[in-house]
Amino acid sequence: LMQYLDENRSNIACLVVAIGYGVLLFTPGVILYSMAQHGILFPLIVYIIIFYATHIIPFRILNPVSYIGLTTGRITAVGMEGTWSVEARENGTTADATVLGFSGITISTPKGLTFILGFAIYAKEGWMFKLH
Repeated sequence: LMQYLDENRSNIACLVVAIGYGVLLFTPGVILYSMAQHGILFPLIVYIIIFYATHIIPFRILNPVSYIGLTTGRITAVGMEGTWSVEARENGTTADATVLGFSGITISTPKGLTFILGFAIYAKEGWMFKLH
């Protein structure tokens, strides 16, 4: 795990706020995404059921891993390592972050509206788990 904990736009024990339009994946979605990257695919209905089932309850208590990917909007983390923020821009630049140990409120609508407010053990800009 330490190989992923670099100092480049990351934070420890932080407040995480994100608002915009995009996608929010929780632990089951992150696992399915990683499996798909390795060629392990399931029928589309499995992905749809898991995606909607994990978004029904807006409260998270120590969610192991989450991925936030916004096409418009901003992600901000304020914590022990200071503050960083990343903004999605109209030129196609996306804002994304991986969050570990998140507790808080998450709202994600079928039309893509995404809102996150809560505390995390660790937050890092981008996709933390590089697949080789």
